[in-house]
Amino acid sequence: MTARKRRSSLNRREFMAACAVTGAGVCICGTTGCSSITGTGNTPAAMGDAYTVENGNIVTLDIGNIPELSTDGGAVKIIDDALPDDLIVVRVSGDDYRAASLYCTHRGVELEYKPDKEMLVCASAGSATYTLEGKKVSGPAKTDLAVYPAQLDGDRLVVTVTA
Repeated sequence: MTARKRRSSLNRREFMAACAVTGAGVCICGTTGCSSITGTGNTPAAMGDAYTVENGNIVTLDIGNIPELSTDGGAVKIIDDALPDDLIVVRVSGDDYRAASLYCTHRGVELEYKPDKEMLVCASAGSATYTLEGKKVSGPAKTDLAVYPAQLDGDRLVVTVTA
């Protein structure tokens, strides 16, 4: 005699409730992006030993210790309590590096760099986009993005974060 697993049966109300919960999860993560819940994008963080912060607003990045910035289109984020604003730093091409606020001006969700478009895009399903100069291109954001000067000095990139 073989043992058979007993299947649990759901009544109509239980089935509809389970579908509603599953559907809500798909809607939240599928259409607005899970980052809209967490506020976190996919940009990797620069390791603490790859940069220094001086005077509370000058960030010096050791490009040789940040593999993501060794190729065109790479990007890292810097989240540091010593700074007045967290950063996204991108290598557009060659010696062209850019730095901006990490956060979308709409709801504070992290931004991600899209090298194929040379745009910063809100990680919340790309609902807001900005040029590398910080100008809002599309989406619900009401204001432009803060951008910061980034100057290459040998194998170091110096970013000045202004208030």
